[in-house]
Amino acid sequence: MKQTIILWMCAAVLSVAGLTSCSDSDDDDVILVKDYTNYKSAIVGTWYLASQSSGWGGITDYNEGEIMVTFTNKGKVKVVNHREDQRPIPTSTFTYSFKKIEKSIFTGEPSVVISFDDSSFYYSIDFDQGVLYFSAEAYDGGGYTLKKASK
Repeated sequence: MKQTIILWMCAAVLSVAGLTSCSDSDDDDVILVKDYTNYKSAIVGTWYLASQSSGWGGITDYNEGEIMVTFTNKGKVKVVNHREDQRPIPTSTFTYSFKKIEKSIFTGEPSVVISFDDSSFYYSIDFDQGVLYFSAEAYDGGGYTLKKASK
């Protein structure tokens, strides 16, 4: 009888310890969402616009050097467009900032988004091996794919 009680107590302690020590990947995302410096340090540098999606329309591809985008660590982004038609983004300088939204249309979860010139139009951000994706937080919105510029 004593062994059964000890066995049950050990099982209860292990169950409680196992439940409280589990790491939930959502917790890691929340920490990342609160820490905008991770995004800023990843985005700073010179990129080129590789493609632009217009949402319901097609995708337009661009060559390296056609449209260069430089993000500074002071919240500025400079676009240098060498195309004659200046599409899709004309040569200009913007400000950028990060914001936490409560629900992304892509994940349904809290997310960090970027906006330009304090606009209320946001883009979700994703990084993957030297590629930066901006996806409009709108059901019919487009997006941009940028690649790190070669030196």
